[in-house]
Amino acid sequence: MNTERSLLPVDIVMDPSWWNAHAGITFDEDFFYHPAKRVESERKMAEGLYERWGQYGLGDKDSRDLPVVGAVHLASGFLL
Repeated sequence: MNTERSLLPVDIVMDPSWWNAHAGITFDEDFFYHPAKRVESERKMAEGLYERWGQYGLGDKDSRDLPVVGAVHLASGFLL
C-alpha cells in the first residue's frame, strides 16, 4: 500500500458568464472561428487566472500567443 499522498491531475475551467463578467471576454462567433481572436482570448484567460490564482498553479504569468485545439480555459465543450 502506498502511504504517500499524491495530487490528482485536475484542471479548472470557468463558465462563459464568469469570463465575461471578470475579464470582459465574449464567446461569439469570432472566438470560435477566427484564430487571432481565439489566441488573444486564450492568452488573456491564462493571464487572468494567474493574477487571481497563480499561487495555486493556475494560469500563466507571461502567456505566449500559441494556437490551441479546443477551449482550454472555458467550459464550453465545443471543439472544431
